Amino acid sequence: MNIKTLTNISILAIFTIIIAFFLSFTLSAPTQVQNISKIRIEGDTTYVIDSAQNTLFFGPSDNIMAHSITTRKEVNTDIPFNALLGVTALQNGAIFLIDGIADGVFQYDSNGEFVKEHTRFESGSSITNIIAITSDYNDNVYALQYNNGYNILSLGVTDEYFSIISTLSNDTLESLGVDAVDTALLACDFENQTFYIASNGTLLQVKENQAEVLCNYAGNATDIAVDYLGCPYLALDNGTILKYDNGVNYLELSTNTFSLNFENGDITYIQNGNTISTFSSQFVNNLSSFQHPIDYTARENLTESAEIYNVTNNTDLFKYPLKISYLSEIASGTKVIKLADDNNYPQFTYILTTIDGVLTPCYIQTDAIEQIQDTELNTEMRTFTPNTRLYKYPTADSYINHEALYLTTISEATSVLVVGTACNYLDGQGRAFYEVIYNDKIYYVIQSMLTTLATEEGTITLNSTNAYLDSDEAVTIYAGVNSDNIVGIMPADARFYVNQNTFDNSIKRTYIEYLDENNNYITGFIDTDLIQFDEVSPFIILGAILLLVVLILILILILYFAKEHKKVKEQLNEKTAKNNNKQKF
Repeated sequence: MNIKTLTNISILAIFTIIIAFFLSFTLSAPTQVQNISKIRIEGDTTYVIDSAQNTLFFGPSDNIMAHSITTRKEVNTDIPFNALLGVTALQNGAIFLIDGIADGVFQYDSNGEFVKEHTRFESGSSITNIIAITSDYNDNVYALQYNNGYNILSLGVTDEYFSIISTLSNDTLESLGVDAVDTALLACDFENQTFYIASNGTLLQVKENQAEVLCNYAGNATDIAVDYLGCPYLALDNGTILKYDNGVNYLELSTNTFSLNFENGDITYIQNGNTISTFSSQFVNNLSSFQHPIDYTARENLTESAEIYNVTNNTDLFKYPLKISYLSEIASGTKVIKLADDNNYPQFTYILTTIDGVLTPCYIQTDAIEQIQDTELNTEMRTFTPNTRLYKYPTADSYINHEALYLTTISEATSVLVVGTACNYLDGQGRAFYEVIYNDKIYYVIQSMLTTLATEEGTITLNSTNAYLDSDEAVTIYAGVNSDNIVGIMPADARFYVNQNTFDNSIKRTYIEYLDENNNYITGFIDTDLIQFDEVSPFIILGAILLLVVLILILILILYFAKEHKKVKEQLNEKTAKNNNKQKF
Protein backbone atom coordinates (compact mmCIF):
# COMPACT_ATOMS: atom_id res chain seq x y z
CA MET A 1 0.00 0.00 0.00
CA ASN A 2 1.55 3.27 -1.11
CA ILE A 3 1.77 6.54 0.77
CA LYS A 4 -0.95 8.17 -1.31
CA THR A 5 -3.41 5.43 -0.47
CA LEU A 6 -2.58 5.66 3.24
CA THR A 7 -3.01 9.41 3.10
CA ASN A 8 -6.43 9.09 1.47
CA ILE A 9 -7.53 6.51 4.05
CA SER A 10 -6.34 8.74 6.88
CA ILE A 11 -8.19 11.75 5.48
CA LEU A 12 -11.35 9.65 5.05
CA ALA A 13 -11.06 8.35 8.62
CA ILE A 14 -10.61 11.85 10.04
CA PHE A 15 -13.54 13.13 7.98
CA THR A 16 -15.70 10.22 9.19
CA ILE A 17 -14.78 10.95 12.82
CA ILE A 18 -15.64 14.64 12.36
CA ILE A 19 -19.01 13.77 10.77
CA ALA A 20 -19.78 11.25 13.54
CA PHE A 21 -18.86 13.79 16.21
CA PHE A 22 -21.01 16.42 14.53
CA LEU A 23 -23.97 14.03 14.29
CA SER A 24 -23.59 12.92 17.89
CA PHE A 25 -23.48 16.55 18.96
CA THR A 26 -26.52 17.58 16.95
CA LEU A 27 -28.54 14.49 17.95
CA SER A 28 -27.68 14.70 21.64
CA ALA A 29 -29.98 16.24 24.23
CA PRO A 30 -30.53 19.99 23.75
CA THR A 31 -28.29 22.19 25.81
CA GLN A 32 -30.67 25.15 26.09
CA VAL A 33 -34.29 26.15 25.68
CA GLN A 34 -34.78 27.89 22.36
CA ASN A 35 -38.41 29.04 22.27
CA ILE A 36 -41.02 28.50 25.00
CA SER A 37 -44.58 28.39 23.67
CA LYS A 38 -46.31 27.15 26.87
CA ILE A 39 -45.46 27.31 30.56
CA ARG A 40 -47.18 25.51 33.42
CA ILE A 41 -46.15 25.32 37.09
CA GLU A 42 -47.30 22.70 39.59
CA GLY A 43 -45.82 22.85 43.07
CA ASP A 44 -42.03 23.20 42.77
CA THR A 45 -41.86 21.98 39.17
CA THR A 46 -41.93 24.14 36.04
CA TYR A 47 -43.05 22.63 32.73
CA VAL A 48 -42.28 24.34 29.41
CA ILE A 49 -42.97 23.38 25.82
CA ASP A 50 -40.09 24.32 23.51
CA SER A 51 -41.79 24.72 20.13
CA ALA A 52 -38.45 25.03 18.31
CA GLN A 53 -37.38 21.56 19.47
CA ASN A 54 -40.85 19.97 19.96
CA THR A 55 -39.78 19.00 23.46
CA LEU A 56 -41.29 19.26 26.92
CA PHE A 57 -38.71 20.29 29.52
CA PHE A 58 -39.49 20.13 33.23
CA GLY A 59 -37.70 20.47 36.53
CA PRO A 60 -37.20 22.93 39.41
CA SER A 61 -37.28 26.62 38.55
CA ASP A 62 -33.48 26.83 38.57
CA ASN A 63 -33.10 23.82 36.26
CA ILE A 64 -36.13 23.40 34.04
CA MET A 65 -34.10 21.19 31.67
CA ALA A 66 -33.61 18.52 34.35
CA HIS A 67 -36.01 16.22 32.45
CA SER A 68 -37.34 16.14 28.91
CA ILE A 69 -39.97 14.33 26.85
CA THR A 70 -39.49 14.20 23.08
CA THR A 71 -41.68 11.33 21.89
CA ARG A 72 -45.19 9.98 22.09
CA LYS A 73 -46.43 6.42 21.60
CA GLU A 74 -48.21 5.14 18.55
CA VAL A 75 -49.01 1.41 18.61
CA ASN A 76 -46.18 0.96 21.16
CA THR A 77 -43.72 2.73 18.86
CA ASP A 78 -41.85 5.88 19.90
CA ILE A 79 -42.75 8.72 17.54
CA PRO A 80 -41.07 12.15 17.82
CA PHE A 81 -43.49 15.00 18.47
CA ASN A 82 -44.43 16.88 15.34
CA ALA A 83 -46.23 19.83 16.87
CA LEU A 84 -46.25 19.60 20.67
CA LEU A 85 -49.33 21.65 21.47
CA GLY A 86 -50.31 21.52 25.13
CA VAL A 87 -49.33 20.25 28.58
CA THR A 88 -50.90 19.94 32.01
CA ALA A 89 -49.45 18.43 35.18
CA LEU A 90 -51.12 17.13 38.33
CA GLN A 91 -50.13 17.42 41.97
CA ASN A 92 -48.75 13.86 41.96
CA GLY A 93 -46.45 14.75 39.05
CA ALA A 94 -48.44 12.99 36.30
CA ILE A 95 -48.03 14.75 32.92
CA PHE A 96 -50.50 14.90 30.03
CA LEU A 97 -49.45 16.07 26.56
CA ILE A 98 -51.17 16.62 23.23
CA ASP A 99 -49.56 16.75 19.78
CA GLY A 100 -51.18 18.84 17.08
CA ILE A 101 -50.49 16.15 14.46
CA ALA A 102 -51.57 13.11 16.53
CA ASP A 103 -54.96 12.12 17.94
CA GLY A 104 -55.49 11.42 21.63
CA VAL A 105 -53.83 12.43 24.89
CA PHE A 106 -50.47 11.01 26.05
CA GLN A 107 -49.84 10.38 29.75
CA TYR A 108 -46.43 10.22 31.50
CA ASP A 109 -45.31 9.75 35.09
CA SER A 110 -43.42 12.28 37.21
CA ASN A 111 -40.09 11.12 35.73
CA GLY A 112 -41.26 11.54 32.14
CA GLU A 113 -41.74 7.82 31.54
CA PHE A 114 -44.60 6.95 29.21
CA VAL A 115 -47.71 5.55 30.98
CA LYS A 116 -50.64 5.42 28.57
CA GLU A 117 -52.02 6.71 25.28
CA HIS A 118 -55.63 7.86 25.61
CA THR A 119 -56.84 7.43 22.04
CA ARG A 120 -60.33 5.96 22.55
CA PHE A 121 -63.45 6.57 24.60
CA GLU A 122 -64.88 3.70 26.66
CA SER A 123 -67.34 3.05 23.81
CA GLY A 124 -64.39 2.34 21.51
CA SER A 125 -64.75 5.41 19.32
CA SER A 126 -61.57 7.38 18.64
CA ILE A 127 -60.50 10.54 20.42
CA THR A 128 -59.67 12.93 17.60
CA ASN A 129 -58.85 16.60 17.11
CA ILE A 130 -57.78 17.43 20.68
CA ILE A 131 -56.68 21.06 20.57
CA ALA A 132 -56.23 22.04 24.25
CA ILE A 133 -55.74 20.43 27.64
CA THR A 134 -55.97 21.59 31.27
CA SER A 135 -56.64 20.30 34.80
CA ASP A 136 -58.10 21.46 38.11
CA TYR A 137 -56.93 21.41 41.73
CA ASN A 138 -58.65 18.05 42.34
CA ASP A 139 -56.45 16.40 39.66
CA ASN A 140 -59.20 16.00 37.10
CA VAL A 141 -57.91 16.39 33.53
CA TYR A 142 -59.93 18.16 30.82
CA ALA A 143 -59.41 18.34 27.07
CA LEU A 144 -61.06 20.41 24.34
CA GLN A 145 -62.13 18.52 21.24
CA TYR A 146 -62.80 20.35 17.96
CA ASN A 147 -65.68 18.38 16.42
CA ASN A 148 -68.55 20.22 14.70
CA GLY A 149 -68.23 22.70 17.51
CA TYR A 150 -66.52 21.92 20.82
CA ASN A 151 -66.65 19.00 23.23
CA ILE A 152 -65.14 19.27 26.71
CA LEU A 153 -63.72 15.91 27.79
CA SER A 154 -63.01 14.83 31.36
CA LEU A 155 -60.72 12.22 32.92
CA GLY A 156 -61.36 11.88 36.66
CA VAL A 157 -58.74 10.68 39.13
CA THR A 158 -60.16 7.13 39.13
CA ASP A 159 -61.32 7.09 35.49
CA GLU A 160 -59.74 4.85 32.89
CA TYR A 161 -61.25 6.62 29.89
CA PHE A 162 -62.01 10.21 28.90
CA SER A 163 -65.71 11.05 28.63
CA ILE A 164 -67.63 13.99 27.14
CA ILE A 165 -69.09 16.24 29.87
CA SER A 166 -70.13 19.25 27.78
CA THR A 167 -71.02 19.76 24.11
CA LEU A 168 -71.22 23.10 22.29
CA SER A 169 -72.54 22.45 18.80
CA ASN A 170 -71.90 24.76 15.87
CA ASP A 171 -75.55 25.85 16.07
CA THR A 172 -75.18 26.74 19.74
CA LEU A 173 -71.97 28.65 19.09
CA GLU A 174 -73.46 30.51 16.12
CA SER A 175 -76.42 31.59 18.27
CA LEU A 176 -73.86 33.14 20.63
CA GLY A 177 -71.97 34.77 17.79
CA VAL A 178 -68.95 32.50 18.25
CA ASP A 179 -66.86 30.86 15.55
CA ALA A 180 -65.49 27.39 16.30
CA VAL A 181 -61.80 27.17 15.32
CA ASP A 182 -59.10 24.55 15.77
CA THR A 183 -56.88 27.06 17.58
CA ALA A 184 -59.25 27.57 20.54
CA LEU A 185 -57.82 27.53 24.07
CA LEU A 186 -59.22 25.92 27.25
CA ALA A 187 -58.76 26.74 30.96
CA CYS A 188 -60.57 25.55 34.07
CA ASP A 189 -61.32 27.21 37.37
CA PHE A 190 -59.28 25.58 40.12
CA GLU A 191 -62.23 24.04 41.97
CA ASN A 192 -65.66 24.75 40.54
CA GLN A 193 -65.54 22.97 37.16
CA THR A 194 -66.12 26.26 35.40
CA PHE A 195 -64.44 26.35 31.97
CA TYR A 196 -63.21 29.21 29.82
CA ILE A 197 -62.75 28.89 26.05
CA ALA A 198 -60.96 31.52 23.99
CA SER A 199 -62.32 31.13 20.46
CA ASN A 200 -61.44 33.48 17.61
CA GLY A 201 -61.83 36.78 19.50
CA THR A 202 -64.52 35.62 21.94
CA LEU A 203 -64.14 34.50 25.54
CA LEU A 204 -66.73 31.90 26.60
CA GLN A 205 -67.61 30.72 30.07
CA VAL A 206 -69.07 27.20 30.28
CA LYS A 207 -70.69 26.15 33.54
CA GLU A 208 -73.08 23.24 34.09
CA ASN A 209 -73.18 22.76 30.32
CA GLN A 210 -74.42 26.34 29.80
CA ALA A 211 -72.28 28.70 27.71
CA GLU A 212 -72.12 32.47 28.13
CA VAL A 213 -70.10 35.03 26.19
CA LEU A 214 -68.03 37.06 28.65
CA CYS A 215 -66.50 39.46 26.14
CA ASN A 216 -64.81 39.93 22.80
CA TYR A 217 -61.15 40.76 22.34
CA ALA A 218 -59.03 41.97 19.45
CA GLY A 219 -56.12 39.84 18.27
CA ASN A 220 -55.20 36.19 18.57
CA ALA A 221 -55.05 34.52 21.96
CA THR A 222 -51.95 32.35 22.45
CA ASP A 223 -52.62 31.14 25.99
CA ILE A 224 -55.26 31.25 28.72
CA ALA A 225 -55.14 30.84 32.50
CA VAL A 226 -57.42 31.29 35.51
CA ASP A 227 -56.09 32.70 38.77
CA TYR A 228 -56.82 31.31 42.23
CA LEU A 229 -59.69 33.75 42.69
CA GLY A 230 -61.49 32.71 39.51
CA CYS A 231 -60.52 35.49 37.05
CA PRO A 232 -59.55 34.38 33.51
CA TYR A 233 -56.55 35.91 31.71
CA LEU A 234 -55.56 35.84 28.04
CA ALA A 235 -52.14 36.22 26.46
CA LEU A 236 -52.34 37.73 22.96
CA ASP A 237 -49.89 37.45 20.09
CA ASN A 238 -49.26 41.20 20.21
CA GLY A 239 -47.68 40.88 23.67
CA THR A 240 -50.72 42.00 25.66
CA ILE A 241 -52.21 40.18 28.66
CA LEU A 242 -55.90 40.78 29.25
CA LYS A 243 -57.75 40.16 32.52
CA TYR A 244 -61.51 39.67 32.64
CA ASP A 245 -62.51 41.68 35.70
CA ASN A 246 -65.78 40.85 37.50
CA GLY A 247 -67.93 40.80 34.39
CA VAL A 248 -67.24 44.45 33.61
CA ASN A 249 -64.12 44.99 31.56
CA TYR A 250 -60.54 43.98 30.88
CA LEU A 251 -57.45 45.26 32.54
CA GLU A 252 -54.61 45.31 30.02
CA LEU A 253 -50.88 45.04 30.49
CA SER A 254 -48.41 45.20 27.62
CA THR A 255 -45.67 42.59 27.83
CA ASN A 256 -43.74 40.45 25.41
CA THR A 257 -45.50 37.20 26.23
CA PHE A 258 -47.17 34.27 24.52
CA SER A 259 -47.81 32.02 27.53
CA LEU A 260 -48.91 32.53 31.13
CA ASN A 261 -49.51 30.50 34.27
CA PHE A 262 -50.56 30.96 37.91
CA GLU A 263 -48.86 29.72 41.05
CA ASN A 264 -49.53 30.96 44.60
CA GLY A 265 -51.64 33.78 43.18
CA ASP A 266 -48.91 35.23 40.96
CA ILE A 267 -48.95 35.22 37.18
CA THR A 268 -45.88 33.79 35.48
CA TYR A 269 -45.21 34.62 31.82
CA ILE A 270 -42.61 34.31 29.08
CA GLN A 271 -40.48 37.12 27.68
CA ASN A 272 -38.41 36.96 24.51
CA GLY A 273 -39.15 33.29 23.97
CA ASN A 274 -37.12 31.83 26.83
CA THR A 275 -37.14 34.18 29.85
CA ILE A 276 -39.58 33.38 32.67
CA SER A 277 -40.89 36.39 34.65
CA THR A 278 -43.51 37.08 37.33
CA PHE A 279 -45.98 39.95 37.59
CA SER A 280 -46.20 42.06 40.72
CA SER A 281 -49.22 41.66 42.98
CA GLN A 282 -50.91 44.93 42.02
CA PHE A 283 -52.01 43.35 38.75
CA VAL A 284 -52.77 39.83 39.93
CA ASN A 285 -55.22 38.81 42.65
CA ASN A 286 -52.38 37.74 44.90
CA LEU A 287 -53.46 35.69 47.90
CA SER A 288 -51.12 37.61 50.18
CA SER A 289 -53.20 40.76 49.58
CA PHE A 290 -56.59 39.02 49.54
CA GLN A 291 -59.29 41.04 51.31
CA HIS A 292 -61.51 39.03 53.65
CA PRO A 293 -65.23 39.98 53.86
CA ILE A 294 -64.85 41.37 57.39
CA ASP A 295 -62.14 42.39 59.83
CA TYR A 296 -63.12 40.31 62.84
CA THR A 297 -60.82 42.27 65.19
CA ALA A 298 -62.54 45.61 64.55
CA ARG A 299 -64.16 46.92 67.71
CA GLU A 300 -66.88 49.07 66.21
CA ASN A 301 -70.31 48.82 67.83
CA LEU A 302 -72.40 45.79 66.98
CA THR A 303 -75.58 46.13 65.02
CA GLU A 304 -76.71 42.51 65.01
CA SER A 305 -76.06 39.30 66.90
CA ALA A 306 -73.60 36.63 65.85
CA GLU A 307 -74.92 33.60 64.00
CA ILE A 308 -73.95 30.24 65.47
CA TYR A 309 -73.62 27.30 63.10
CA ASN A 310 -73.16 23.59 63.70
CA VAL A 311 -70.61 21.59 61.70
CA THR A 312 -72.53 18.66 60.19
CA ASN A 313 -69.60 16.44 59.23
CA ASN A 314 -65.84 16.23 59.68
CA THR A 315 -64.47 18.74 57.23
CA ASP A 316 -61.50 20.97 56.44
CA LEU A 317 -60.83 24.59 57.34
CA PHE A 318 -59.07 26.93 54.91
CA LYS A 319 -57.18 30.22 55.21
CA TYR A 320 -58.78 31.47 51.98
CA PRO A 321 -61.96 30.39 50.15
CA LEU A 322 -59.81 27.93 48.17
CA LYS A 323 -58.91 24.32 48.82
CA ILE A 324 -55.26 25.11 48.23
CA SER A 325 -55.15 26.92 51.60
CA TYR A 326 -55.77 24.04 54.06
CA LEU A 327 -55.42 24.97 57.75
CA SER A 328 -56.88 22.17 59.83
CA GLU A 329 -59.73 19.68 60.20
CA ILE A 330 -62.80 20.41 62.31
CA ALA A 331 -64.96 17.72 63.88
CA SER A 332 -68.66 17.14 63.26
CA GLY A 333 -70.82 18.73 65.95
CA THR A 334 -68.46 21.65 66.60
CA LYS A 335 -70.17 25.02 66.99
CA VAL A 336 -68.67 27.89 64.99
CA ILE A 337 -69.34 31.61 64.71
CA LYS A 338 -70.31 32.91 61.29
CA LEU A 339 -68.50 36.15 60.49
CA ALA A 340 -69.74 36.92 56.98
CA ASP A 341 -70.89 35.60 53.64
CA ASP A 342 -68.56 35.98 50.70
CA ASN A 343 -70.67 36.78 47.67
CA ASN A 344 -67.84 35.90 45.30
CA TYR A 345 -67.45 32.42 46.79
CA PRO A 346 -70.88 31.19 47.92
CA GLN A 347 -69.54 27.67 48.41
CA PHE A 348 -67.47 28.97 51.36
CA THR A 349 -68.45 30.73 54.60
CA TYR A 350 -66.14 32.94 56.66
CA ILE A 351 -66.21 31.75 60.29
CA LEU A 352 -64.47 32.13 63.63
CA THR A 353 -63.32 29.06 65.58
CA THR A 354 -60.48 27.92 67.82
CA ILE A 355 -57.56 26.05 66.24
CA ASP A 356 -54.86 24.71 68.58
CA GLY A 357 -55.97 27.04 71.34
CA VAL A 358 -55.95 30.17 69.17
CA LEU A 359 -59.09 31.93 67.99
CA THR A 360 -58.80 31.90 64.20
CA PRO A 361 -60.87 33.33 61.34
CA CYS A 362 -61.06 30.91 58.43
CA TYR A 363 -63.27 29.47 55.72
CA ILE A 364 -65.41 26.35 55.76
CA GLN A 365 -67.44 24.84 52.94
CA THR A 366 -71.00 26.15 53.22
CA ASP A 367 -72.63 22.75 52.73
CA ALA A 368 -70.80 21.43 55.83
CA ILE A 369 -72.58 23.71 58.32
CA GLU A 370 -76.15 24.47 59.38
CA GLN A 371 -77.49 27.35 61.45
CA ILE A 372 -78.69 26.84 65.01
CA GLN A 373 -81.91 28.63 65.87
CA ASP A 374 -82.03 30.50 69.18
CA THR A 375 -84.98 30.16 71.52
CA GLU A 376 -85.90 33.61 72.81
CA LEU A 377 -85.64 33.92 76.60
CA ASN A 378 -86.18 37.65 77.19
CA THR A 379 -85.11 37.15 80.82
CA GLU A 380 -83.71 39.96 82.91
CA MET A 381 -80.48 39.02 84.67
CA ARG A 382 -77.68 40.84 86.45
CA THR A 383 -73.92 40.57 86.48
CA PHE A 384 -72.47 38.47 89.28
CA THR A 385 -68.85 39.65 89.28
CA PRO A 386 -67.08 43.04 89.10
CA ASN A 387 -65.63 44.05 85.74
CA THR A 388 -67.84 41.67 83.78
CA ARG A 389 -66.70 41.73 80.15
CA LEU A 390 -69.08 42.29 77.28
CA TYR A 391 -67.77 40.42 74.22
CA LYS A 392 -68.24 41.07 70.54
CA TYR A 393 -68.61 37.36 69.79
CA PRO A 394 -69.55 34.49 72.11
CA THR A 395 -65.97 33.59 72.94
CA ALA A 396 -63.43 34.72 75.49
CA ASP A 397 -60.56 33.09 73.64
CA SER A 398 -57.74 35.40 72.63
CA TYR A 399 -56.83 35.63 68.97
CA ILE A 400 -53.43 35.29 67.40
CA ASN A 401 -51.84 38.46 68.80
CA HIS A 402 -53.09 37.61 72.30
CA GLU A 403 -55.97 40.08 72.42
CA ALA A 404 -59.49 39.17 73.50
CA LEU A 405 -62.58 40.31 71.65
CA TYR A 406 -64.33 42.04 74.52
CA LEU A 407 -65.56 45.56 73.89
CA THR A 408 -66.10 46.94 77.37
CA THR A 409 -66.75 45.96 81.00
CA ILE A 410 -69.69 46.59 83.30
CA SER A 411 -69.83 46.50 87.09
CA GLU A 412 -71.39 43.97 89.44
CA ALA A 413 -75.21 43.84 89.76
CA THR A 414 -75.75 45.57 86.40
CA SER A 415 -79.00 44.47 84.76
CA VAL A 416 -79.05 43.09 81.22
CA LEU A 417 -81.71 41.40 79.08
CA VAL A 418 -80.90 37.88 77.87
CA VAL A 419 -82.32 37.39 74.37
CA GLY A 420 -80.98 33.98 73.28
CA THR A 421 -80.43 30.49 74.60
CA ALA A 422 -77.10 29.91 76.29
CA CYS A 423 -74.88 26.92 75.53
CA ASN A 424 -75.53 27.01 71.78
CA TYR A 425 -71.88 27.96 71.49
CA LEU A 426 -69.04 26.77 73.71
CA ASP A 427 -65.74 28.45 73.00
CA GLY A 428 -62.36 26.73 72.88
CA GLN A 429 -62.20 26.39 76.67
CA GLY A 430 -65.77 25.14 77.11
CA ARG A 431 -67.30 28.44 78.27
CA ALA A 432 -70.97 29.01 77.47
CA PHE A 433 -72.37 32.47 76.69
CA TYR A 434 -75.58 34.41 76.98
CA GLU A 435 -76.56 36.84 74.26
CA VAL A 436 -77.64 40.03 76.00
CA ILE A 437 -78.87 43.54 75.32
CA TYR A 438 -77.19 46.34 77.21
CA ASN A 439 -77.77 50.02 76.38
CA ASP A 440 -79.71 48.95 73.26
CA LYS A 441 -76.78 46.99 71.80
CA ILE A 442 -76.14 43.27 71.57
CA TYR A 443 -73.21 41.72 73.42
CA TYR A 444 -72.16 38.33 74.78
CA VAL A 445 -71.44 37.50 78.44
CA ILE A 446 -69.94 34.34 79.94
CA GLN A 447 -72.88 32.41 81.34
CA SER A 448 -71.40 32.02 84.83
CA MET A 449 -70.96 35.79 85.11
CA LEU A 450 -74.74 36.33 85.23
CA THR A 451 -77.35 35.40 87.80
CA THR A 452 -81.13 35.73 87.94
CA LEU A 453 -82.99 38.40 89.90
CA ALA A 454 -85.30 35.80 91.46
CA THR A 455 -83.65 35.90 94.88
CA GLU A 456 -82.08 38.65 96.89
CA GLU A 457 -78.62 37.14 96.76
CA GLY A 458 -78.97 35.50 93.36
CA THR A 459 -77.76 32.06 92.34
CA ILE A 460 -74.05 31.39 92.04
CA THR A 461 -73.41 29.34 88.91
CA LEU A 462 -69.67 28.87 89.35
CA ASN A 463 -68.40 25.35 89.98
CA SER A 464 -67.12 24.85 93.52
CA THR A 465 -63.34 24.72 93.86
CA ASN A 466 -61.96 21.22 94.39
CA ALA A 467 -58.24 21.52 93.70
CA TYR A 468 -55.09 23.39 94.71
CA LEU A 469 -51.54 23.82 93.37
CA ASP A 470 -48.58 21.63 94.14
CA SER A 471 -46.27 24.62 93.69
CA ASP A 472 -44.49 27.25 95.77
CA GLU A 473 -44.64 29.77 92.92
CA ALA A 474 -47.29 31.35 90.72
CA VAL A 475 -48.47 29.23 87.79
CA THR A 476 -49.22 30.29 84.22
CA ILE A 477 -52.68 29.66 82.74
CA TYR A 478 -52.57 28.97 78.98
CA ALA A 479 -55.24 29.30 76.30
CA GLY A 480 -54.91 25.68 75.13
CA VAL A 481 -53.21 22.35 75.64
CA ASN A 482 -50.40 23.25 73.25
CA SER A 483 -50.88 27.01 73.08
CA ASP A 484 -48.28 29.60 74.10
CA ASN A 485 -51.00 32.22 74.64
CA ILE A 486 -51.15 33.24 78.32
CA VAL A 487 -54.61 34.07 79.68
CA GLY A 488 -53.77 34.51 83.34
CA ILE A 489 -51.49 33.88 86.33
CA MET A 490 -52.54 31.79 89.35
CA PRO A 491 -50.82 32.40 92.74
CA ALA A 492 -49.39 29.44 94.61
CA ASP A 493 -52.18 29.48 97.24
CA ALA A 494 -54.99 29.56 94.66
CA ARG A 495 -57.94 27.20 94.70
CA PHE A 496 -59.75 26.26 91.47
CA TYR A 497 -62.10 23.76 89.81
CA VAL A 498 -61.15 20.69 87.79
CA ASN A 499 -63.59 18.17 86.32
CA GLN A 500 -62.49 14.99 88.09
CA ASN A 501 -64.64 12.80 85.85
CA THR A 502 -62.45 13.62 82.85
CA PHE A 503 -59.15 14.15 84.67
CA ASP A 504 -56.22 12.33 83.08
CA ASN A 505 -52.83 12.70 84.76
CA SER A 506 -51.05 11.43 81.63
CA ILE A 507 -51.81 14.51 79.52
CA LYS A 508 -49.60 17.61 79.38
CA ARG A 509 -52.14 20.20 80.57
CA THR A 510 -55.60 20.16 82.14
CA TYR A 511 -58.55 22.55 81.76
CA ILE A 512 -59.33 24.55 84.92
CA GLU A 513 -61.78 27.27 86.06
CA TYR A 514 -60.47 29.93 88.41
CA LEU A 515 -62.02 32.96 90.14
CA ASP A 516 -59.24 35.34 91.10
CA GLU A 517 -59.07 37.71 94.08
CA ASN A 518 -60.78 40.44 92.04
CA ASN A 519 -63.62 38.08 91.06
CA ASN A 520 -62.38 37.83 87.50
CA TYR A 521 -63.41 34.48 86.07
CA ILE A 522 -60.47 32.86 84.25
CA THR A 523 -60.49 29.56 82.38
CA GLY A 524 -57.63 27.86 80.62
CA PHE A 525 -55.02 25.13 80.97
CA ILE A 526 -52.28 24.54 83.53
CA ASP A 527 -49.63 21.81 83.75
CA THR A 528 -51.31 18.62 84.94
CA ASP A 529 -48.53 17.60 87.32
CA LEU A 530 -49.19 20.76 89.40
CA ILE A 531 -52.77 19.77 90.27
CA GLN A 532 -53.71 18.34 93.67
CA PHE A 533 -57.31 17.48 94.62
CA ASP A 534 -59.00 18.34 97.92
CA GLU A 535 -60.48 14.89 98.06
CA VAL A 536 -59.67 11.60 96.50
CA SER A 537 -60.53 11.47 92.83
CA PRO A 538 -63.39 9.08 91.89
CA PHE A 539 -60.87 7.35 89.68
CA ILE A 540 -58.52 6.89 92.63
CA ILE A 541 -61.40 5.59 94.76
CA LEU A 542 -62.43 3.21 92.02
CA GLY A 543 -58.82 2.11 91.62
CA ALA A 544 -58.51 1.55 95.34
CA ILE A 545 -61.71 -0.50 95.40
CA LEU A 546 -60.50 -2.59 92.50
CA LEU A 547 -57.14 -3.07 94.21
CA LEU A 548 -58.91 -4.12 97.43
CA VAL A 549 -61.07 -6.58 95.50
CA VAL A 550 -57.97 -8.02 93.84
CA LEU A 551 -56.19 -8.34 97.21
CA ILE A 552 -59.22 -10.10 98.73
CA LEU A 553 -59.33 -12.51 95.78
CA ILE A 554 -55.62 -13.19 96.16
CA LEU A 555 -56.08 -13.78 99.91
CA ILE A 556 -58.99 -16.16 99.24
CA LEU A 557 -56.88 -18.05 96.72
CA ILE A 558 -53.95 -18.23 99.15
CA LEU A 559 -56.19 -19.58 101.91
CA TYR A 560 -57.80 -22.01 99.52
CA PHE A 561 -54.49 -23.38 98.25
CA ALA A 562 -53.10 -23.49 101.82
CA LYS A 563 -56.09 -25.57 102.91
CA GLU A 564 -55.71 -27.83 99.90
CA HIS A 565 -52.01 -28.18 100.56
CA LYS A 566 -52.68 -29.11 104.21
CA LYS A 567 -55.29 -31.67 103.13
CA VAL A 568 -52.91 -33.27 100.63
CA LYS A 569 -50.15 -33.34 103.25
CA GLU A 570 -52.45 -35.06 105.77
CA GLN A 571 -53.45 -37.65 103.17
CA LEU A 572 -49.80 -38.36 102.42
CA ASN A 573 -49.03 -38.70 106.15
CA GLU A 574 -51.91 -41.15 106.61
CA LYS A 575 -50.73 -43.20 103.62
CA THR A 576 -47.17 -43.23 104.96
CA ALA A 577 -48.38 -44.37 108.38
CA LYS A 578 -50.38 -47.25 106.87
CA ASN A 579 -47.38 -48.40 104.86
CA ASN A 580 -45.22 -48.37 107.99
CA ASN A 581 -47.78 -50.49 109.89
CA LYS A 582 -47.86 -53.07 107.09
CA GLN A 583 -44.09 -53.41 107.19
CA LYS A 584 -44.18 -54.16 110.94
CA PHE A 585 -46.37 -57.17 110.38
